[in-house]
Amino acid sequence: GVPALSRRGDLQVNENGDLLDGQGNQILDAGMQPIVVPAFNKINISSQGEILIQPFGAEPGALPVNVANIATYVPDGENTLKKSLDGHIRFAEIVNANGEAENIPIEPNQQGKIASGFLEKSNVNPIEEMVNTIDQMRKFEMHVKLIQMTEELDTAGSSLMRLPGL
Repeated sequence: GVPALSRRGDLQVNENGDLLDGQGNQILDAGMQPIVVPAFNKINISSQGEILIQPFGAEPGALPVNVANIATYVPDGENTLKKSLDGHIRFAEIVNANGEAENIPIEPNQQGKIASGFLEKSNVNPIEEMVNTIDQMRKFEMHVKLIQMTEELDTAGSSLMRLPGL
């Protein structure tokens, strides 16, 4: 398929050495090739996306071996990114001269940073949103009371306008 961006950080190495995300999608290197990790004792991913391993049989204290660099991309503002139905992020489709929708391939620019061992926090402040919700509920109740008062005044005005005995 068409390569896509993902924010998933739950990476794993399968029995064939393929580096996969939590959905089973292959992680690509800076050359847009699937990353295959050789057998290792220890693995670490740097903030630049370097995959560093301590291979089986290496001397204790030996320097780690860089086996690949994870492809990263930071938008430059030129093209619009859009989340697809499959949960991946791609460039928004453009319409070519023939009127057909066309996908723009993503070329890694290696400007992204990887944070290992962290969870991405929500961009929503729950306390602030709860206060906003309560505020909206109060405004709604005020409007309902205003409508009820207007209706009562209308009914009272109508009864005053009626002539007795007609």
